[in-house]
Amino acid sequence: MEEKPNTSVIEMYSINKLTDAVLRTGVIEPDIHENDKTPSWDGEMRLYHSSEFNKSNLAGRIPVQVKGTWVERFQKNKATFQAEVSDLRNYLNDGGVIFFLIQSKNYDDYKIYYTSLLPFDLRRILDSAGSQKTKQIKLDLFPHRYKDGIIRVCYDFLTNKRKQASLLPDVCSVQDLKKTSLEIDKLQFSVPSIGLKNRDDLFEELLSHPQYIYAKPKNIDLAFAVDKIYPQKIITRQKNEIVVNGEVLYDHIDVIRAPNKKRHFELGSDITITANNHHFNVNYKFQGTLQEQIREMKLISAMMQKQPIYIGKVLMPVFSSLDFHGHTLDEVSNRLSALLRADATLKKLHVQKDLSLGSLTDKETSNLNYLVDGILDGSTVPLKCSEQPAVGKISIGNISLLLVLKKADNETGCFIRNFFEIDDLVLAGKDDSPEHGTRVSPYVLVTAEQLETIDNADLSEIVPSIQKQPYSAVYGEHIILLILELLKLYDRRKDTTILDVVIQLLDFLSEKDSSQVDLYQINRLQTEKRRRKLNPEEIQYLSSMKTKGIPAQYQLAANILLESFYEAHLIYDRLCPEEKEVFASYPIMNLWKSKD
Repeated sequence: MEEKPNTSVIEMYSINKLTDAVLRTGVIEPDIHENDKTPSWDGEMRLYHSSEFNKSNLAGRIPVQVKGTWVERFQKNKATFQAEVSDLRNYLNDGGVIFFLIQSKNYDDYKIYYTSLLPFDLRRILDSAGSQKTKQIKLDLFPHRYKDGIIRVCYDFLTNKRKQASLLPDVCSVQDLKKTSLEIDKLQFSVPSIGLKNRDDLFEELLSHPQYIYAKPKNIDLAFAVDKIYPQKIITRQKNEIVVNGEVLYDHIDVIRAPNKKRHFELGSDITITANNHHFNVNYKFQGTLQEQIREMKLISAMMQKQPIYIGKVLMPVFSSLDFHGHTLDEVSNRLSALLRADATLKKLHVQKDLSLGSLTDKETSNLNYLVDGILDGSTVPLKCSEQPAVGKISIGNISLLLVLKKADNETGCFIRNFFEIDDLVLAGKDDSPEHGTRVSPYVLVTAEQLETIDNADLSEIVPSIQKQPYSAVYGEHIILLILELLKLYDRRKDTTILDVVIQLLDFLSEKDSSQVDLYQINRLQTEKRRRKLNPEEIQYLSSMKTKGIPAQYQLAANILLESFYEAHLIYDRLCPEEKEVFASYPIMNLWKSKD
């Protein structure tokens, strides 16, 4: 190792190396002095828009500080330096500085590191310094052999320096914005452009350097620095449909870019395609939902069979080298067939929710297989069941089903049926035989809580199921109770489809039974009030229900619907405790509570 030069030589050598690098750009005029006595600074660099160094062509001046050290080994791509806090405070007051560190092993082997210390950075550093006299700063390799890279560093410094002329008090991160009263219009960041030839160069630049995030408040023309991030990847979404055999499998492709121009493609949550020297790897995880895995298998099958695949209107090229990691076409075909059977089973059960297939336990997977065999094929399944048919709730992943298990005659196991498709359900008194009972729809036996949590309960099937059974007074009472449960369900979901079902059920009751006109009309009006204002004719009818001789419960309901809550309180207080408890369970109370 050469003998270490004295401090003055190291300083002159370091400044010469930096000066030589920036002069080669042809647009930067260095003005950096050796043995400079100016506190905190060693000079400046002046950046011009072209090689003509005159005032009219000046892009801006950049204050610089240069430190030189003689080392036995370099700090690789990153370096650190203990900067004096007093210098950092001066840099902040002046609007920022580019801090250079030149490390040299000898006169021919050196590296230049730099950091752009802008107001946002300096404030954060000083806030964390406390009473320390020095503070460690981190520096990156300076692109001293890359003309466009040097120019880009200087332009970025000037651009961000101007944007950071004013800072928001006490805002050092995006999270700190929540503590302010500012209403933010949008978040944005500066995009470099000097010397970048294409989108790949742009993304590589964004991934190679930290980026400032700026927040623009509403009704203010300025944007303020609120954070500094170090992007690990950039995701761009391309709105191109992926079509196989005329079916749109995906409506977009996500392009994931990482540093060093690494790139891969993601389709849905499970498929990742990477390319390396025209060799394509197709990775799939079997972790998505049922529908996601069906799409995944259809695409993989098409790729294996080299079937036409369209990206938008463009035919995807047939790749000769595709790696599916040992999976065969037979495996994919069998898996796709099993997935389609599961999908057909859930559709037959009127389940609209997408099954979280990728997160099923082993037991849930077994139950799904039993369900497919029992519902789709009508086969017996090896589940324990009693001699009498039993109703039970089964959960598979994120789906809950209400099913009937019936022991098979002269066979082991049992049959599975959809509870809501039973058409021979009979309600009978304790001492009555089924022949003397009342046939009902399965829907009259479920509550709002069950309708909300059971996924094979289909709103569109309620009215047909109700109408399928012969009408009787007892059946009518159960339908009214179902209507009340549906209104409770609406008050939770706010789905107007539920109100449509209620009106259809009231129409059915009105057609079958003319003895309960007021009961049906009050329930009709409480249904309509949930989605619109009552009209004069409806208000007049309710007013007539407040007269003497009308049952107290009807008077109470009429006052609630008319929003005459003082009168409603008076009537409610006159009810006996049992009547209060019953009335408090009705959904019309939700209309009262919401106005109190």
